[in-house]
Amino acid sequence: MKAWRQFQSNMLMLVMVVMIMSMAYVWTPARFIGNHHITPLYLDDHIVTVYEPTSMNNTRTRPMVFDMFVFGQRETVVAKIHIQTLCAVVDFFIIAEAGYTCRHEPKPYFLLDVLEELHSMCPDKIHYIKVDKSSESLTGGGACSQLEFQVQHLVYKYKELGGKDDDIVSLGEHDEIAFPRLITSLKQTGFPHGNGVYRTITKWFYYYHANCLSGISWDLGPLIMNGAQLFRKDIPAARLRTSQREDKHLTIGEFRDQSWHLSTFMTPRDVIVKNQIAAHPECNRYPFNTEDFQINAQIKCIQFCGGEQLKPVLPVSYDSLPMAMRAYASSSSSSSSGVDEFHPYSSNTSRCQQQDFCQSV
Repeated sequence: MKAWRQFQSNMLMLVMVVMIMSMAYVWTPARFIGNHHITPLYLDDHIVTVYEPTSMNNTRTRPMVFDMFVFGQRETVVAKIHIQTLCAVVDFFIIAEAGYTCRHEPKPYFLLDVLEELHSMCPDKIHYIKVDKSSESLTGGGACSQLEFQVQHLVYKYKELGGKDDDIVSLGEHDEIAFPRLITSLKQTGFPHGNGVYRTITKWFYYYHANCLSGISWDLGPLIMNGAQLFRKDIPAARLRTSQREDKHLTIGEFRDQSWHLSTFMTPRDVIVKNQIAAHPECNRYPFNTEDFQINAQIKCIQFCGGEQLKPVLPVSYDSLPMAMRAYASSSSSSSSGVDEFHPYSSNTSRCQQQDFCQSV
């Protein structure tokens, strides 16, 4: 009997400790790290951490613009380009990065390491969500469920920030960037066919630090919609599945040649790692998973998987690049007209060889 009472006493003490710790988490004031403070975001079945600006302007005199994207693997350079390109026309960025890959394996939070740098580029606008749970344990979903799970966090945060039905929302991945002029036009005149969901068609699909242009004639960029559409149940999945993004029942229009897609702005070694943990395993095989192939691919503009030859950028017109991307594009020789005469098939002018660019990004 004495042992049983001792056991009960210990269990009661354990319960009290857990309750106190839980209440302390809820009641703990925001912690400040650099130019951000940490706050909890309460979802239906769990709590995640959000890095918020220490100050921000929430005064509404018009519909606001929210750029929301999920971040995946290592391409912090592309995230920087994304933020720099749209900072002047966007009121809030909401970013979700998971601590798990699409295959539900643990991964580092790459964007967290450069968060202060992003803030210095675009102060008081960036809300970064650290998604520390795997969708596998919560939903039992497939390869894309982790990305859909991150999109759900974006929607929750949008609601918490007071998003309204008439706001303008761009929803995509970090490497899909709407043209700033498209956002400006929507702010001035609204959607051309009324409120709804629009798909953007990519005008330029760049690989390898903007030195190579894809042979694909078009590709899908971010979805653009008014705030009311964001709460539709089919939005998280539609954003990530091409067949649904093309579904006329979902989208009521499109903006052609109004976005960029930037792919594989990474070192050859990082491309191999990306192939190993990406949702699509077909690239994780010989010869694509060898460093020699990846180095050669970046020099000769070969697509990183499938061996498809890309259309080389000959020449690169800086007018076709996001302003923030020009620092990352090759500049081996320039004419007085401002057009870069970079030739990717010539090893003598390869930026990878000239400036060790592939090792330094």
